[in-house]
Amino acid sequence: MDNKPTNQLPNPNGDKKGLHPSVTAASISAGAAIIGGLLASPVLVNMMSHGTPPTATTVTATAPTPVQEQLPAFEQGYTYKLRDIQRVEMTALPNTPLTKRARNFLRLTEVSFNTTGDKFKIELTIRNNESTPIMVDPKPDYFVLEDEHSQKANLLSMYHEGRELLSPGQERKVLFFYEATGWYGKTTAANYIYFRVENFDPIQRETWKMKTVPLAS
Repeated sequence: MDNKPTNQLPNPNGDKKGLHPSVTAASISAGAAIIGGLLASPVLVNMMSHGTPPTATTVTATAPTPVQEQLPAFEQGYTYKLRDIQRVEMTALPNTPLTKRARNFLRLTEVSFNTTGDKFKIELTIRNNESTPIMVDPKPDYFVLEDEHSQKANLLSMYHEGRELLSPGQERKVLFFYEATGWYGKTTAANYIYFRVENFDPIQRETWKMKTVPLAS
């Protein structure tokens, strides 16, 4: 009698002797099932779809602007009403038409002084009223605060965002802190104070006027 195992058949593909094709097929099917299960696993699918896990992101707070960070102490004593601030002069640079941009480019939006009347705070608002972006870069020598006797206040500090592109409709504020004497008190050396802007494109010269504030006895 032939005792040769009934499941030992020739392997035409050169597999190991004694391995029945049905066994090989079953092994392959089982392996495929395992791989298929892993591929279907949410964890593996998530790893494959996202690749390398993202590194931790460090969130850095935005640094405060110079206006927020460096404003000097200012004890406000009096603020002019806007109706008491009068624009008395406005001239555009040569060959610059008085467009909407030039007419409303600058607004004097606050004039205040402290309780002793020797420190002044000026707020100037710059606005792009055109339909295209504009570049603004205010410089200290564009501005002066003086009285009718040409007595100039001393500029202590100026705060703004720096050279910047303004989109249509955008505004930026510039803050000035000046020191002067004789413009407030029981006796004043002047009757009017003038805030003047010169050569700030498209403005050649623009001036606002306000009365000095005498102190009642």
